[in-house]
Amino acid sequence: MPESSQAATINSKYILAAGFGSILGLLVMLLLIWYSNVSTTQREIDAIVNVHNEKSALIADMRDITRTRAMSLYRLRLLVDPVEIEQEQLNFNLMEGNLLVARLRFTELPLSQAEQNTWNSIKNLLDIDRHSQQKTLELVLHSKMAEVDLNLLDYVIPTQKNLVKQFSNLLNIQRVVIRNAAGVVRKAHDKTLSITVILGATATIIGVLIAILTIRRTSHAEVALLRASSSAQEANRLKSEFIANMSHELRTPLNAILGYGEVLIEDSKIDGNDVYIKDLEKITTSGNELLALINSMLDLSKIDAGKLTLHPQEISILALVNETASSIKTLAEKNNNLLKINCEPNIGIMYADELRVRQSLYNLLNNACKFSKNGVITLDTNTNIEKNGTQNILIKVSDTGIGIDREQLKKLFQPFAQLDSSISRKYGGTGLGLILTKRYCELMGGDLMAKSQKGVGSTFTIKLPRGSAD
Repeated sequence: MPESSQAATINSKYILAAGFGSILGLLVMLLLIWYSNVSTTQREIDAIVNVHNEKSALIADMRDITRTRAMSLYRLRLLVDPVEIEQEQLNFNLMEGNLLVARLRFTELPLSQAEQNTWNSIKNLLDIDRHSQQKTLELVLHSKMAEVDLNLLDYVIPTQKNLVKQFSNLLNIQRVVIRNAAGVVRKAHDKTLSITVILGATATIIGVLIAILTIRRTSHAEVALLRASSSAQEANRLKSEFIANMSHELRTPLNAILGYGEVLIEDSKIDGNDVYIKDLEKITTSGNELLALINSMLDLSKIDAGKLTLHPQEISILALVNETASSIKTLAEKNNNLLKINCEPNIGIMYADELRVRQSLYNLLNNACKFSKNGVITLDTNTNIEKNGTQNILIKVSDTGIGIDREQLKKLFQPFAQLDSSISRKYGGTGLGLILTKRYCELMGGDLMAKSQKGVGSTFTIKLPRGSAD
């Protein structure tokens, strides 16, 4: 090899090494910045969440204690056995000590100006409540029941209502505070991310310049560039898979909350603390609703990515219809709706994913019950044979609810879509149910069809092939 060629090759290697060394240094710096930013952001968010959770728990404790003490006064008003009265008085005094501990701990936590203002109002009400409850207790112990009743009506109960309102206000303020704090953390994260992107762009530019300088002198540079590109694509694919898998971790803490909630309910039943069971059941109910929402969102993302796996099996159509209708009966009665079920005789079986069929039918019945009041909800199930001989199962849910106009029908199957904001406020919901039902039906080779007239009612029809074991 000529000396000039050798020198050119050596220079190319030096340029290539120096260029990629610079890129490596920038990438290491980017990695350190990213890692530091993520760690800092996580610590700040954890601190915000921990303080928020402790505040919420203390507020709930103080609210429950004040309410329980008021109920204890009422029980003292009714008791006649001296032993029971003494025991109830001990419980009353014990709750006062617990309330004082919660107040002191809450005062030690950092509060925003809005929280502090509301807390000052709550402290005044708590002092008034304590004084009125103590006075009522003394009247009970002196058997002045007429004055006890007046004190309960004039002071204790109104103060309780004001306290519940103020505690609710404080919880709402907390939500705003944590949202604002998270926003500040997010802005700081975005700023660092912008710097990272700039550095990344710089690294890319340097890489391109190095490639331009070396690609003409050696084929090894081109090979290295192709390998780097392939590695980058693989890293991007792995990153996407990692992000998708991490979404499943949302369910881990939620399942723990539900598990603890059920344990607490059982413990309360065993210990006879019936006063807590209703609130604990609300926690588990809300948790299950949130878990169902997370599962729906995961299913929707899996469908969009083409990764949702169906598990077809033999399904008794009559049993599925009756079981699903039975599970929705309470919701129908809540709005004074009449549920009618019409199923074709000897309709037999079908082959499909039972979980998805059941969830689809439940979604339609749930919507019908939710948007109808003092109405009639009809569930019809029959078969339909197409011209090519394909046999379909038609499951039709009709209601006499608020109905949907023609323009709103066009966006009915859009994810997270509500017909308008007033419906969202009045009836709730995320807009996932119908789109998920439609996607399920399409995955199983069928469809979901809708007909509606505003003010008259709606009809939704699930169309699925009967299928076979083959």
